[in-house]
Amino acid sequence: MQKLTILLTVCLLGACLHAQTGPVKINSFPAGANVTVDGVASGKTTPANLALPFGQHTILVSAPGTGWTSETRSLNVPDATPREVNVTLLPTLTSGTPGPQGPQGPAGSTGPQGPKGDQGAQGVAGVAGPAGPTGPTGPTGPSGTDTGTFSAYIRGDFGDWFAGGEGGMFIPDRDITITRITVRLGGAGIQCTTLPYVVLNQSSVGTIYTMTIPNGTDHLDSGPLSFDVDAGQTLDLFLFGLTQGCNIFENGRAARDGQFTINYKTR
Repeated sequence: MQKLTILLTVCLLGACLHAQTGPVKINSFPAGANVTVDGVASGKTTPANLALPFGQHTILVSAPGTGWTSETRSLNVPDATPREVNVTLLPTLTSGTPGPQGPQGPAGSTGPQGPKGDQGAQGVAGVAGPAGPTGPTGPTGPSGTDTGTFSAYIRGDFGDWFAGGEGGMFIPDRDITITRITVRLGGAGIQCTTLPYVVLNQSSVGTIYTMTIPNGTDHLDSGPLSFDVDAGQTLDLFLFGLTQGCNIFENGRAARDGQFTINYKTR
């Protein structure tokens, strides 16, 4: 039993004295590149067979000279399983003398329209051009409104029977509208029991307005009127009623003249 214990101890110690490694083959293109492991040159060139201790390693493969690039790889060796690392080195690119400029290529297609820019400042106003020729005369506009008057005189005594039917006649040349009738008398009637009145008569219609002369006044205004009379129609203004029963005056009548005015406008 004592011999067996000593033997196991020696074997274990022997295993502890030899590092555990795993086989690794390094290949490269082109072949003949130097191999450095963990910063230490291995002294071998590719293809190279190495025995690397278990653990993580950094492998640098570099071709001799300056015509090729170097390549670095990281490799973990966890056990004694054979492993292989393949590396391709690339030629080092050098810039030569620039060649002559080639001919200009064809123009490319038009690109999309860009966004609209800000509006520019307003330019200076130009010199005014000459005036154009006079245009043709336009059509004649409608006739404007004209105004006028027609007067009638009734003489003497409104109470005189011979004065009945006196007055005036008016025939307009254009269509008119009568707008007002006024009268100015030679005196005022006083307490007359029968008041005189005049009548405005249109030939195609008949009486269109009657004006009674009251006591105590020597003038009278009809106020605004609106009677349409066509051109060519006859207008008659005449005394129709006589004055009677007036105090102070001879025969009870007020002797006085009357001036009538008719205002009108054309239409």
